[in-house]
Amino acid sequence: EGAGVSGCVPQSALCQLRANAEPAARRRSSISSLIASSSTSAGAGAASQELFSRPENEQNRFFKDLLEDRTKSISELGENVKLVLAYMMEMYDSDPQQTFVVVSIFLQEMLLENTAVIQKRAFDIFLNLVYHWQNSVTLATIEAAERELSSSASPSASAAAAPQPAREREHILTALILRDAMWHVSLLNEMCLVLLECEGEAVPASVWRCAHSCLLFCCARKGVLVPKLVKLVSFEVLQNLLAVSRDKAGWSQAAQGTILSMMACHLLPYRGNHLGLDSQSLQLVGGEAGILRLMRTVASPVGLANLFVLVFFLVAHELNGPAITLTGDHLINTHLGLLERFLRFGAPAAFAKALREAGGDNGGDGGDAAREKLARLLKRSVAASGEVEPGLDVAAALWRSDEVISGLVHKVNSSCDP
Repeated sequence: EGAGVSGCVPQSALCQLRANAEPAARRRSSISSLIASSSTSAGAGAASQELFSRPENEQNRFFKDLLEDRTKSISELGENVKLVLAYMMEMYDSDPQQTFVVVSIFLQEMLLENTAVIQKRAFDIFLNLVYHWQNSVTLATIEAAERELSSSASPSASAAAAPQPAREREHILTALILRDAMWHVSLLNEMCLVLLECEGEAVPASVWRCAHSCLLFCCARKGVLVPKLVKLVSFEVLQNLLAVSRDKAGWSQAAQGTILSMMACHLLPYRGNHLGLDSQSLQLVGGEAGILRLMRTVASPVGLANLFVLVFFLVAHELNGPAITLTGDHLINTHLGLLERFLRFGAPAAFAKALREAGGDNGGDGGDAAREKLARLLKRSVAASGEVEPGLDVAAALWRSDEVISGLVHKVNSSCDP
């Protein structure tokens, strides 16, 4: 029944609770957009000067290599292609908004090729550009702050005033990084939507793995998902990633867990919104019944933990009732400690097991036994917390948690309803 404190705690979810034209013509248009943008965005960068000192037909060939060469990796395409990438980076330094539009057109054109090599190359280019763009913003902000500090410094300045500019610089840097990150995720989401709409044969799983890696890179900070960024990703994209990860070989439980973490992040409310789970996304996943079905079949511990957080939120939301509109508060705020205790003591796995046994061929007695076993584990996790938290009033905690435990067991019962 899992007495050890070894459960999986999904930090991202907890932190969130806390706080078609003809192809050839289209390609020509995409390349022309990139080349034409040089006069307004690229400025006098070294890559821009070198690229546009070449004849126009040679410039076109550089871009076409990226779009059409199906046999080589980025590193094998030669210095000419590296020059094109350096040019895109200089464009962003000069005018991020225009670059966002132009590069978006170019990368989406690559995805529409319906060739795995070209599609994976598009995500490779995206990841390289975003990595450079992130560093560019950071360095530019630090340099600007240092210039300001050096110009305003004076021998009479007090030592107490020194930390303030550093804090201001950090706030400015955070805001600029978040602003650019929102552009990057929006571009990435558009790329993923293009994959969903690709005609002909299904997009290979290897391409979706590239998309998944880029999503994680862009939506997480210091190992925790950023809800404001995750919610810019269409839920249909996350659903398709989950379906691919479950249907195709080569996807690990860890990868599946990260996808379910993003789905939970997308569903959960954010920043004072206590109106429940995102209704449109919840409908796409099949409502509460869809979440329970996923819990029966998912093997990933991280995935189960995130799904359990959603079920716990639904229980707290139901218990809260109309008070949600009267006080603006939610029972989830006062029950986060209880949720963490459940997670640490293996409640997600026990809950999933109870769902499987209650909905299996054994039904009846087997389901009843599983529900009783789940209730005992949940109560024991509260009682055992007294050893970890010496100040915890175990009797009072058990009394307060009783209705939540009953609600969770009721979810197992409702999953058996026709």
